[in-house]
Amino acid sequence: MQEINNERLSEVLRSACDDAARHEPSGLHYVSSALKKLASKKTDDPIEALIVGLDYHFRSYPEQRDERGPYGPMMEFGDRMYPMLLAELPDEVLEVWAQAVPLSPLGTVGARYADLLWERRFGDEAHRWARAAIDLYVQGLDERFDHPHVLMEMASRAYELALVLNDPGLVNATVAKMKELIRWSLAEGSTPGVALPLLEVLADRRDPVADLGELVDGAIETYGNDPWHLESALEIKSKLISSEEEKRSLNERQVVAFRDLARRSEGIARYAHLQRALEMANVRGLTDLADELRAEIEGISEEDLGLKKISAEVSIPNEEIDEFISQIVGDDDLHSALTRFGVSLPLGDEQTSLDFVEEMFREHPLQAIIPRMTLGAENAMIRKAEDEVEQRQAAVTDYETRLLSFHGYLCVETLAAVKSRYGPIDSWLEAPMLEPVVIQKILSALALYEQGQFDAAASMLTPRIERAIRSIARQLGFPVTGRQHRDGRLSEVKSLWPVLDTLKLVLPDATHRYLKLLLVDQTSLNLRNRISHGLVDEAAQTDAALLIHAACHLSVLQPEAVLDEEE
Repeated sequence: MQEINNERLSEVLRSACDDAARHEPSGLHYVSSALKKLASKKTDDPIEALIVGLDYHFRSYPEQRDERGPYGPMMEFGDRMYPMLLAELPDEVLEVWAQAVPLSPLGTVGARYADLLWERRFGDEAHRWARAAIDLYVQGLDERFDHPHVLMEMASRAYELALVLNDPGLVNATVAKMKELIRWSLAEGSTPGVALPLLEVLADRRDPVADLGELVDGAIETYGNDPWHLESALEIKSKLISSEEEKRSLNERQVVAFRDLARRSEGIARYAHLQRALEMANVRGLTDLADELRAEIEGISEEDLGLKKISAEVSIPNEEIDEFISQIVGDDDLHSALTRFGVSLPLGDEQTSLDFVEEMFREHPLQAIIPRMTLGAENAMIRKAEDEVEQRQAAVTDYETRLLSFHGYLCVETLAAVKSRYGPIDSWLEAPMLEPVVIQKILSALALYEQGQFDAAASMLTPRIERAIRSIARQLGFPVTGRQHRDGRLSEVKSLWPVLDTLKLVLPDATHRYLKLLLVDQTSLNLRNRISHGLVDEAAQTDAALLIHAACHLSVLQPEAVLDEEE
């Protein structure tokens, strides 16, 4: 790398800093941009070394760092990155930084180069770079050259370095500077991103020198009208007190702040704030408040939520539907038609659903980013998909639920066609795994269905289908009751979900997924729970038709030959 004398280096840095100062607030990226105008574009130009140092991405929060430390590349493309890893930079670049530290006209610029040199442990007495960085960060705080959030990062980093050096004098000095910045932020009133993070850093260390009581109370007063900021301020105060009664009072205040915000809001925003308050009450063990919030959430009507229905139409040629139905109905006899009806399933291989979702996310990437929230009965939040895995699973469930819903319409048409061809369905299949009393109730439900009493038919079918599934589980050697408790309490009958989960070991995958989505998955059709628990006003014809199909499918299931132990 070419040499550059101090006079020229000082001139370059001052020119770039002056150019950057035209922006308010300014920052290191503006200084870097100004330096790029002065560089010759030659790789051995020392100005390029100055640019590289300012282009590193600083991660101020230790929990966000990896093995590379606080400084990482600005950009990464596979195995390529810019700037290169700090550990791989040649010494000639570090020497330019060392030369620039005392010549930088702005504290924030000199602090960056000194901090990088400390992270590389450059030279025989690397600690001097950490000390220089602290002094320059403090200088930068006085200059107010950067955005307020960057000032917060500078103060926090200076404190971090002082703790690493284990120098009480430096620690006290940086704490004093942090408190000065906090007071400025509180007085300014609109920069909670400065005061609250610094208070949290000091509160986490419980540094007696900090004496945060007055500042934390000031933050609570300043941000008390915003529940989100108030939550952070109260969390900080909670770290400073030992009384459980006081902590509970702070927790209640956090929850009440969101409840009050909800009461000032309308529509889905009101629901979201109440849900936030409920989550906080549950986490903090405030059971009475949680019960009150649940009751308030349950009292929100569908009209109050202000939701709008979004629909889409997909055209399917009538010829294809007619062809599918005609293949099911056939031209032989009623039992053969019911067998074909029971064998057909709306779900195929699970990988097919996964592939569809992956293709959908590629075409519409926002669907993989925006969180999905699903509300169930009584406005209970039954699903909140946020990360990538949850988003994909939710999308698969939603896709397969749509397949089931469409299948419901096909079932309605198929049952009508079967009746038209063979007359009323007044006899049932040979169902080796179903009890006679269950078959009789299925026929009674079919009679109600054909009379147009769809709600009555669905209400009669739902418990019989559950009984059929439990009977199949027993016949295959799976218990449908739980283990007796060690304290002598009697065992309980398992709910249908764990019974189906047990049967996953023996049922075809498509059968298991179909029954689970249809009957017990609360994020899908969930007919067993919705009908049995009275969560629907009236079951629809498609609901009853799907339950008849499920009864048909269970009837055609056959136990496989028992394998020997080795197999």
